Amino acid sequence: MTGADTKEEKIRQARANQVQPEVPHGVDIKVYTPTGLLRRRFPATGFYQDVYDWLGASRDLPLYFVLVHQGQNGSLVRLPDENVQPHGELLKLVERAEHEIKSIMNREEVTFRGTLPNTSP
Repeated sequence: MTGADTKEEKIRQARANQVQPEVPHGVDIKVYTPTGLLRRRFPATGFYQDVYDWLGASRDLPLYFVLVHQGQNGSLVRLPDENVQPHGELLKLVERAEHEIKSIMNREEVTFRGTLPNTSP
């Protein structure tokens, strides 16, 4: 295992540790990925952070990516700290380089979890 493999594996494992069980009656999110259409239900009070963690834990998907919504007014990147849309969404996973993600998400370090507003009671 090389240093790059170790870094990638640590990132994926950290994301996997944050993935919560799927909810049976949540918001339905569908994502076009290089491996096909993936679908999962998330809590109505959830954030796109949860979607990023779920997808980012998969070894079959790119390590660095954005989730894009195609709307009538063009493309819109869904950021991790945004609430999931209450009606659900069809998104596209678009691979990006690590430096692009840092710029898009305005973060020095790409660690998806831990960037959310405080949601504890």
